[in-house]
Amino acid sequence: MAVAGVYIGDAAINICIADYARDPDAIPRLTKPQFINVPRSRGFKGAMHDLVEALELHSNLQAIYVGTFGPLVSIDPKKRGKDGSGYGQLQRINTHTQDWQGEHLYDTLARKLKRDDIWIDVDVHVAARGEILHQFDSEYARHCENTGEAALSPREYLAGQAYAFIEISNGLGCGISQGLSPWRGRLHPEFGHSICRHAAEDKLPSDCHLHPSCLEGRASLRAFKSRLKAAGHELSQVLNDPKSNELEAVKDAFRMQAAYIGQLCINATTAYSPAKIVIGDDLGRSSLFLHYTRSFFHQYMGGSRERYFPSYPDLMDLQRYIAGASQIHPGKRLHIGAFGAALSAGLAKEAA
Repeated sequence: MAVAGVYIGDAAINICIADYARDPDAIPRLTKPQFINVPRSRGFKGAMHDLVEALELHSNLQAIYVGTFGPLVSIDPKKRGKDGSGYGQLQRINTHTQDWQGEHLYDTLARKLKRDDIWIDVDVHVAARGEILHQFDSEYARHCENTGEAALSPREYLAGQAYAFIEISNGLGCGISQGLSPWRGRLHPEFGHSICRHAAEDKLPSDCHLHPSCLEGRASLRAFKSRLKAAGHELSQVLNDPKSNELEAVKDAFRMQAAYIGQLCINATTAYSPAKIVIGDDLGRSSLFLHYTRSFFHQYMGGSRERYFPSYPDLMDLQRYIAGASQIHPGKRLHIGAFGAALSAGLAKEAA
């Protein structure tokens, strides 16, 4: 069936149109993916107009799934379409785009598209799902090579995979997916507002207006930009000019950022023991940042693999355990979350 996945990022809305089906092993698959970018520069109403216009070009869609920044009032599918339920509505507090506060994503899209087969979730959930499926074939092949006749079936292996996806954008979030089922809890996790250990050498104030020392306040992309600016540099320069990464002031900014994200990786590891932690967006593409994050994680875990606790095989290769997000289209800045949202659309339609 034809499905659409929508990922609402800081600067753009990524859309993935694909065919969803299950293979002979009952593993969900997306084929013939097409990716569309819609700018997110015209406020909520403008963005919804452009998104609806793009989706209406595909009249055969059977399900639409949206991953967005939060927090949301409700993402409980049982409340979908019920008046006053708050399903798919952005909360009025602590959203980073002022003119999106309190807006009803589900109600707006359902009304404009004249359909109710639409689901809303948080961005990191769909991204974590997307990573698990996108990496499934290579990871399962590696599992079979390492275990031989003791290898699990594809379905068993998929069910046992837990990924953590960290999104470092204007906010900061982390989502956990066990198999293809995201961990939601009472509402949805707000990992970014976990209280962190404040580094004594960090002189910048928290960027979060609610908490004096939470991870989002210390390590969101906004906080990192402020750190770079204080050192006399801009984010675009640091990401696009490898030579700038050799400057001590830039290295210091990356190290400070990684010190905080390393704490998030520790918290995700001790709470959920994932098979992999994936870091998305601009910093997930920085080899220097990933290097420092792994280094701090190793230090926090005790400084030697013999002292790691918890200890399990995936942790023994930090290059694999803490990695940047998959590039789903070489040369184009498309988010794995759009792929994951399209996958989620198929799963939601099956379950409906």
